[in-house]
Amino acid sequence: MWIVTNPLVTFSGRQLSGQLVFSVKKQHELLSKKTLTITTGLISADSSLVIPVDKEERYYIEYHTGDSLLRAQLSGSSVEVTFEREDSITISSLNQQQSWQSPAAGTAWFYPIVTFSSPESGDLVLEATGDPGNSTDMTYPVTSGSFVADSISLNTDSLEDVKLKYTTPPGTSQDFKNSLLTTDVGIYFISKDTLSSAFNHLIEDNLFGSGYRHWGQFAYNGNR
Repeated sequence: MWIVTNPLVTFSGRQLSGQLVFSVKKQHELLSKKTLTITTGLISADSSLVIPVDKEERYYIEYHTGDSLLRAQLSGSSVEVTFEREDSITISSLNQQQSWQSPAAGTAWFYPIVTFSSPESGDLVLEATGDPGNSTDMTYPVTSGSFVADSISLNTDSLEDVKLKYTTPPGTSQDFKNSLLTTDVGIYFISKDTLSSAFNHLIEDNLFGSGYRHWGQFAYNGNR
């Protein structure tokens, strides 16, 4: 699975300009970072980060700036996170169901990956059935073993089981059915969410000096 992160930062001063560092980390490891240029209060140029993610791993998203003016004018900091995953499953034969589980709430696209042993013609149907009332299907006209593999989509809840199945309409010739060599289904899944993010900045303090990411820079001598 891949994650695409897009920064969402707003400032009260629309004429503000400067730079922010946008980063994604996991414990003890920086995965990716990018310096964002703020021009008249808006992020300019491409600002997204793309990283591979592992199941059950924790990730941390943050902004950092040494510009006290940018920090003073900050009115909001969050991030749009897009999860993307590609998968495929094999269906053993016509009219047999195979289950796929949605990893999160989002949208799944299913497309046929089918080969034929001989150039037969007929109609092939791909069905995707989730929770009650949540289903879709498409009929693919096959001509001499060739067809256009358009996708069908289904909005899914987290961990929703989707049953995938190939069928043929009534009256389909047995030669066409027998010509089916492989009946796989390709899957592309995407999920979007908006998350809060940390905003770290330089603190100017005449007594203790400049703190780094809210860390202090002083020590206490208890012997005095």
